[in-house]
Formats: sequence, C-alpha cells, structure tokens
Amino acid sequence: MADTILRAQQVQQISQDKQNVYERHALRPNSNTIRLLDVQPVPRNAIEGTPLKCTLQVISLDREHDFTALSYVWGDPREKRSILCDSALFEVTTNCYSALWHLSKKLQGLVVWVDAICIDQEDKNKEKSRQLPLMEQIYTKARKVYVWLGEGDKRSDQVMRFMSRGGLRIYVQSAPDEPPRYRPYAAALRSSFAGWSFGYHPLPFRRNKKPVLAHFSHRVQYINWNDLIYVLNRPWKSRLWTYQEILLASHPVITCGSEHVEWSDFEWTLLLLRSTSGKFPSTAITWESIALDRGKVSSIVRSTEPNLLHALQVHEEVVKRILAARTVLKITWVCLLLACLAVALLVSIIAVSFASGYPDGLRHFPLSWVFYPYEPLFLGLTAVMTPAVLIYAWSEVRDLSQPYRDGLNETATDDLVGALYQRAASNRRDMAYGIWAILHKLGASSLPEPTYDADDETEIPLLYRQPTVNLLEVTKNLRIL
Repeated sequence: MADTILRAQQVQQISQDKQNVYERHALRPNSNTIRLLDVQPVPRNAIEGTPLKCTLQVISLDREHDFTALSYVWGDPREKRSILCDSALFEVTTNCYSALWHLSKKLQGLVVWVDAICIDQEDKNKEKSRQLPLMEQIYTKARKVYVWLGEGDKRSDQVMRFMSRGGLRIYVQSAPDEPPRYRPYAAALRSSFAGWSFGYHPLPFRRNKKPVLAHFSHRVQYINWNDLIYVLNRPWKSRLWTYQEILLASHPVITCGSEHVEWSDFEWTLLLLRSTSGKFPSTAITWESIALDRGKVSSIVRSTEPNLLHALQVHEEVVKRILAARTVLKITWVCLLLACLAVALLVSIIAVSFASGYPDGLRHFPLSWVFYPYEPLFLGLTAVMTPAVLIYAWSEVRDLSQPYRDGLNETATDDLVGALYQRAASNRRDMAYGIWAILHKLGASSLPEPTYDADDETEIPLLYRQPTVNLLEVTKNLRIL
C-alpha cells in the first residue's frame, strides 16, 4: 500500500514538473509559434540506453529557423522510456526514444520537432487542436524530416545501403537549367558485373539469382526480396499521420537504426525495382504509391516550377535507356559466345574429319603439335560446353523480357482516398484530420478547424462530413462514398 502511494506521488510530481516546463515555454495563442526539442549529443561510443538530455525552445514559423522534424509511429503506449528535458522527466514511447537516441548519436545532437514532447499531450487536446493546422508549415519548412522506420540490425543495414545506391542515380548528371545527361551503358555494365561483387546483389536485373561469387563462399552477403520486405514492411507505412508527413516533407531522409538514406536515392531504387520486376511485393507497392503521391501533390501545388513529378519522369527516361543499353550489351555478349561456340564446333568437325581420313589421325592436321596431345580433352569439353553455352545464351535472352511499367499520372489525386482506406490511426478523430494539411495544401475550401478538445463522442460522425466533402472536391473521386 505504501509503495502504491509513493508511486502515485512520484507520478504526480513528474506530471507537475512537466507542466512547469510547458508553462515556461508557453505558446502564444493565435500565433504560428511551436516548441522545438534541442537534443544534446550522445557520445559515439555510448551503448543504447544512455540517458537523453534535452531542452525546449519556442520559435515562430513566421521567421526562418534551422530545425528538423521527426516522422515516426508512437508504438506500444505501455512501453515507456524517460527523457530528461529542462530538468524534468518526460515519458515517451520506446520507439520515440530509440529514434531520438540514434539520431542524436549519429548527428551529434539535433534540433527537432517531435509531437510527443513539443505538444502538451495532457492539455486535454486543446493544444493539439491549435498545433495541428501548423503541421503543413512544420514539415514543409523543416530542413530535413527524418522518417524513422525502427531499430536496425545487420540485415536492415545491408538493405539500407542497397537502397542508397541501387537506383543507379549516379549515372545521371544534371545541372540547373540544363537537360540531364545520361550514362546508360555505364549503368548497364555496372549491373552486369554486379554479379561478381562482394556484398551487392544486383537486383532487379538478376532477380532471384545469386551473385557468382556467392556460389564459392558462404561469407558473400547480398540482399533479396525477403530482406527488402523486412525493412519496408514496418508499421510506419500503414499510419495515416506518417502518410501526411511524408507528403508534406520538403527533404525526407529514411532512417533505420544507424543507417540513413536520402529519400531521392531511396525513391529511385524503389521505382527501378518496380519498373523492371514482374513480381513486386504488395508492401513495396505501398511505398511506390507514396513516391508517386509526393510527385502528384508537388505537381499540383507548384505546377509552374520543377517538381518531384518531373524528377520521377526523368527516372522513367533513365530506366528506359538503361534497359535499352542492357539489351544491346547482352545481345552482343550472346552473339560473341555463339560465335566462339561456332568456331569450336567447326574446329572439332574438321579435327574429327582429319582423324578419320588419315591413318595417323590428327598428327597430319595443321598445328597438330598444339592440338594433338589434347584431342580427347578438347573434344570432350566441346561436347559438354555446347549445351551449356546454348542454355546460358537462352537464359540471357529470356532475361531481356523483363517487363517495364511506365506512364506516370501527372494530375490524379484519387490516391488520397485509397490512403484513408489503407491506413490506421489511434484516435477516431485522426481519420477526419489525418490529411487536413494535405487538403489545405491542395486548396480545399471550408476546412473545419480541428476540435480535439470536444468531449462528446457522438459528434465524431459529424466530423467526417466536411472532410468527405473536401476529398470529393479535391479528388473528384466518388470511391469514398
């Protein structure tokens, strides 16, 4: 009994300390002010679990500030960790703590907007109602938005490294006000020789084939579709709030454990896999939709400026040129193999003819001093290699039939409706406000102000009415009905 009372007193004291911190960093009503979390650096040699120390600061979005934002899922609310913020203990979910810890260790400190701390979650949702309309500005103006997928390990690290370079983006050179310059043959050669590399599986062109060196050493490591699904199938992709955040973000960075990948590199690799693979996991299709939706929203909001959709169209052109170059190289290689095989067969036929026409066999054949001692070996190898080369040539030619899916839709926004159906939220009101900022950005009229402070649960169905009208207005899609 005494322990229970003591625990209750400690919880009450912690709550009071938090409120004191929020009062010292109060947000002005009817203003564009937000709180930012200044996370102190975590030593590079620290092990996970080292306490995090932070301070809060208040800024106005009306002025330029250098800050980042975090896009993550809260995770299990029962699993909590403590953060020391302005000498007060703040409890956050384990996933939030892990994200801040890894980011602070890798970046050696950061200034970040994270909803769990920067919004007073105990203010009966009143502060949340006032801060939600600022989400558009927060994620658009943030220098970087870190998309936290979760804890990493050796397997996920390999996938993240592949995603950073698998899109072959380095073979496109672009400069402002100049058309991009492509190097498709260099990219095609790189993908062909990737089968001889250590640690790099040449997806998508070899698909389920192992790199050549993997047949000779179990230490050669590479990734496959199962590894990609292991990273891509994280809860982040199925939450409504994170969908809005990635669409709003000006400069997203995908993070998993200690590995970071720029969104542009991640996106190119993902779309290259999608464009050239016949079987594409449904998990990866969700990510493809996110990439295309970012391009569509960008094209609508900034229709007269270079936008993300234009970058995706450049990617389309790159993939087409790489596939064309790869076709030329493969056909050339197969023709050379068949030519060598034809020469070997011709020499074998001549050798057999001479052997049967002269009593002393091949000793009368020109250059017999080279060929004669190895006659059985040469004829045996020719007999074995002929079907092997033909089978290999057929597999190489057949591999050229990989599908290519093109045709980006520049104006459709009906995927917003699909996003609502496919994603979840912990609060029923979130389904009404989870894409509030996106609708506002796309020009929806008469958007209702968020009312998270409403206590009457019977009002929730009414909250869906106006967002439904707004979705119909923006998407021109009746599927939501």
